Amino acid sequence: MFEWKDSYSVGIEEIDKQHKNLLGIGEELVYVMENTTKGLDQYDEIKRLLKELYDYTVYHFTAEEKLMKKYDFIDLPSHQFQHKLFVKKIEEIDLDEFDNDQIDSTFKIMEFLSNWITNHILKIDPQYSKVLREKGVR
Repeated sequence: MFEWKDSYSVGIEEIDKQHKNLLGIGEELVYVMENTTKGLDQYDEIKRLLKELYDYTVYHFTAEEKLMKKYDFIDLPSHQFQHKLFVKKIEEIDLDEFDNDQIDSTFKIMEFLSNWITNHILKIDPQYSKVLREKGVR
């Protein structure tokens, strides 16, 4: 589900590397979910992964936005708004609710992450990457 595919590439090496790291966190969530479905309590591990996802996402979004700003990407405000929505969604995850129903909560997190990858990395990010690559960014 979170394996890197060439179709995810935006053609900018550093951003592709960061996207691969985000997918790696998603892969860890899959592993944890498998343990959850086996009846193992994964609360602490999920909490750690959500913090890692949050921290790395903020780092990645900041790097992306700096790059867009540096090259005067005109739709930067729209992109920033999308980033804020993603971060807000992570912040809104109720860990108490998660602790009560780890299986359902983990599936919801994975579905959200999967949808984000499909909709943002494949549809939104190519808008800025095309412009930046035209300006020589690789």
